[in-house]
Amino acid sequence: MINYQFFPRSHGVTKEIQAVIDCFKKIETTLEDGTHRVSNDVLALLRPHLEACGYEVEKGKGREEKIDVPVIFGENNAIDKSFYADAFNKEHGIVIEVEAGRAVRNNQFLKDIFQACMMFDVEYLVIAVLNEYHINTGNGIVSHDYQEVKTFLKTLYISNRLKLPLKGILIIGYWSMSRPNYTIIRCQTIDKERVMDLLCDANEYQLARGHVDAVYENGNTAKEKRDTKRLVRSNIAKLINRVLNLIFMHLILFFSIG
Repeated sequence: MINYQFFPRSHGVTKEIQAVIDCFKKIETTLEDGTHRVSNDVLALLRPHLEACGYEVEKGKGREEKIDVPVIFGENNAIDKSFYADAFNKEHGIVIEVEAGRAVRNNQFLKDIFQACMMFDVEYLVIAVLNEYHINTGNGIVSHDYQEVKTFLKTLYISNRLKLPLKGILIIGYWSMSRPNYTIIRCQTIDKERVMDLLCDANEYQLARGHVDAVYENGNTAKEKRDTKRLVRSNIAKLINRVLNLIFMHLILFFSIG
């Protein structure tokens, strides 16, 4: 089911924004066929419909396949800084970002808002997230991504404490995804001082499980110790980088509107 809410709620949906909603409705049946899809798969389904509405749409991860939107200009009008977008309509100033499981868990929607605010000539932002994100960790965890992002934006606009340089933001909720191939593994550093629960997908789990359990219980071979230590350090580094990026994003946004 496709759900949507436009902000500020004092304004109705424009015909250009309605065209984006209609693009999602055109793929609604396909999304509900039970196939597991990541955000790039959803964007691929949307591409022909969005292109028909005048959008440039990301075709891949190569530099020439991404959509660059200018942020800062330098000498001779050269672009000094730009951000990537999933889709962009230059005529109407609309940027679209399609997210999947990391929209709320990794605060990706906040990064989308920040980048859209910095983009030159962008007036509207469309963020598409999952209605629900099910993670099979044995605890029946369900992340209600659409409702959580909608509540955040509702609070943002009602409080009126933070003025965004955008005419409006559309949040779209699509599909409810189950991720049965996720699991939680527990690992311990070699010095026995830290224990971490790591959320891994199927490939990561296959790579780690032969080493993590052994190190956690006995710490058998030197290779097992090295591999586990490397896995833990990598995840700690990723976590620190995410926190620092989020803090940096808020600081830039704060000073830019100050």
